[in-house]
Amino acid sequence: SLTGDFSGNSAEYGGVLRSASVTGDVSLTGNFTNNNATSFGGVLYSNGDVVGNVSLVGNFTGNTARNGGVANVGNAVSGSVSLTGDFSGNSAQWGGVLRTGSVNGDVILTGNFTNNTATNNGGVFLAEGSEVSGNVSLTGNFTRNTAKTNGGVFHAFSPVSGNVGLTGDFSGNAADRGGVLSTFSEFSGN
Repeated sequence: SLTGDFSGNSAEYGGVLRSASVTGDVSLTGNFTNNNATSFGGVLYSNGDVVGNVSLVGNFTGNTARNGGVANVGNAVSGSVSLTGDFSGNSAQWGGVLRTGSVNGDVILTGNFTNNTATNNGGVFLAEGSEVSGNVSLTGNFTRNTAKTNGGVFHAFSPVSGNVGLTGDFSGNAADRGGVLSTFSEFSGN
């Protein structure tokens, strides 16, 4: 677990923290400002499966990466990934705040999400694996998040058969397809 103020850190993978698969608990709490990864995860990069729990809590401002402006979390999520706090001005090509692989467990985003951008897909969250069969919950205020192509707030590349819950205020979000939510494939979940 990491707690504190993290500002202006950079790496190719994980501007603050890089890990392999997550089988236990990984927790980052604090203020994360202007951290950068040239490839994956402006703050956190996990390159394997998440069977444990990943928790990011705090203020996340101006973090950037090619994939996952704040976090890029592995191949598949069968445990849980939780992001809670204020997320503003984070950016990536793929997943302005969060990019994951398949979602078979829980992905929970709670808080204020403002002016996050993706130059391709998922202004806030991009699920890029083979399926979304778990639970996705987005709760809070989602304002002026944008993706150039798909999903101003959330985009799933794969079939969605799990539960997707969007609760809160969604205003001024934009994308070419799906200002708030889009999927390339079948949506048969709740």
